[in-house]
Amino acid sequence: MIFNSFSFLVFLALTLCAVPFLPSPWRVFSLVFLSYLFYAAANPSWLLILVFCTLLNYCLARWIGGATRLAARRTGLVLSCAGNIGLLFFFKYVEFAASTATSLLRVAGIEASLPVAGPELPLGISFFIFESVSYAVDVYSRRLPPARRLWDYALFIAFFPHLVAGPIVRARDFLPQIAAHRPLRRRATISAMELIVLGMFKKVVIADNIGPEADSLFAVGDLLSGAQGWSAAMLFAVQIYCDFSGYTDIARGLARLFGFELGINFLWPYFSRSMREFWRHWHISLSTWLRDYLYIPLGGSRKGVARMIAAMLVTWFLGGLWHGAAWHFVAWGVYHGLLVLLGAILAPSLGPLWRGLGKWGQIAATFALVCIGWVFFRAPDMSGALTMISRMLAPWRPDFYAGATLAPFALIAALAGLHVVSRRLYGGGDRSSVLVRLPYGARLAIVSGLMVASVIFAGKQQSFIYFQF
Repeated sequence: MIFNSFSFLVFLALTLCAVPFLPSPWRVFSLVFLSYLFYAAANPSWLLILVFCTLLNYCLARWIGGATRLAARRTGLVLSCAGNIGLLFFFKYVEFAASTATSLLRVAGIEASLPVAGPELPLGISFFIFESVSYAVDVYSRRLPPARRLWDYALFIAFFPHLVAGPIVRARDFLPQIAAHRPLRRRATISAMELIVLGMFKKVVIADNIGPEADSLFAVGDLLSGAQGWSAAMLFAVQIYCDFSGYTDIARGLARLFGFELGINFLWPYFSRSMREFWRHWHISLSTWLRDYLYIPLGGSRKGVARMIAAMLVTWFLGGLWHGAAWHFVAWGVYHGLLVLLGAILAPSLGPLWRGLGKWGQIAATFALVCIGWVFFRAPDMSGALTMISRMLAPWRPDFYAGATLAPFALIAALAGLHVVSRRLYGGGDRSSVLVRLPYGARLAIVSGLMVASVIFAGKQQSFIYFQF
C-alpha cells in the first residue's frame, strides 16, 4: 500500500475507527499488528525479515544494556552492527559487489564472472536498518536504556508512517512517546490533517505531473542539448523534493494523528546559501545520522585536517552508496562530499567573492550545483550522467539552447514565492509549513482548495521515489 492509493485510505479509515478507542496497552499492540499488516501487503515474506531484525536487535540491546563488562558490551554492539549491515549487504549490495569484483578482475587481465543474482530488495530496509544501528549504538554509549518491552521496540521499528521511507527515527526520540501518547487530540488532529493534505498535494499534483516529463528527458539523455539538460535536472529537482518532502509531510501527519511526533526532514533546502547549509535542510534525518554515527566516530574535525578529509569522504561515499547499489549513486555522494569539503577549506580565501554574489546569487549558485548533482542521482548510469553534465557545462556549443523551455524556471519561481512568504511569516524560525501561523479560516480555505486540486489535477499514480532505497 502506498499513501496515495485507495487501499491505504481504507486501511487508515479502519485504523482510525479502532485504535484510538482502545485502552493504552492495547493501542501499542494494535499499532504493531496493523503496521505489520501494512508491510505484509507489499510482500508477506518481507515481514519475516522485519520481525527477525526486530528480535535480533531487541535481544542484543538487552544484552548490551545489562552487561557490566566493557568487553561484553562491545561484543554485543559488534554482533548487532554485523547482523544489521550483513542483512543490508545481502539484500542490497551482493549483486553490485559481484559485478564490481568481476570488472576489477577483468582490469587485472583475469577473465572471470561472478553471476550472483541479488534477491528482491525489501521495502524500507535501508531505513529500518539505520534505525536499528543507531538504537544499538545509543544503548552501548548509555545515551538510552534498552526497551523493556518487546512490543515497544517493535512499534519503534515498524510504525507504518515512517517504516517505508522515513524520516529515519531515533529510539531516544520515539520510545519515550509511547507511554504518553494520546491519539486524535483536537489541535494535533487539525495540524495533522493539514500536513497530510499538503504532502498529498506535493506528491499527486506536482511530483506525479512533473515525473513523466523528467523521465522522458532523462530517457534520451545522450541526445539532449545543454538547455534541455538543465531543464531535466531542474524538473527532477522539483519532482524529488515534492515527492520526498510530500511523503515526509504525510508520514508526520499520520504519526501525529496517533499521538506521535516525527522530526522535520526538510526546511526549504533549495534556498540554502551553501552546500553545507543545503545538507542541514535536506533529508535532515539522514544527514544527522551520517554525522552522528559515521563522521564523528571516524574522527570528524577533532583530529586534524587529514583525518577530517578522510572521514568526510568516507561518510559521503557510504551516504551515496546507501541510496543505491550503483556507481552513479556513489558519484553523487562523493560529489556532494567534495563540495562540502571544498566549501570548508576554501571559505577563508573565497569568502569575499562568495559574499559578493549576494543572498540570491548564493542561492542560485548553490541550487545550480545541487542540480548538477541530481544528474548523477537520476541518470541510468555514469556514462549517461557525465555526457549530460558535459553538455550542461558547455554554453559555447552551437546547439546549447536548442529546445529551451521556461517551465522549470516557472516552477522554481513558484517555490521561491512560497519561500518568501514563509520567511515573512516565520522570520528565522521553523519554516516547515506555511500554514501554521495563518488565521484558522485561511488555513481551512487553503487546505480545502488543496484537497480539491489533489483530486482534479492528480497525475498518473506513481510510487514514491525513495521506496526503492
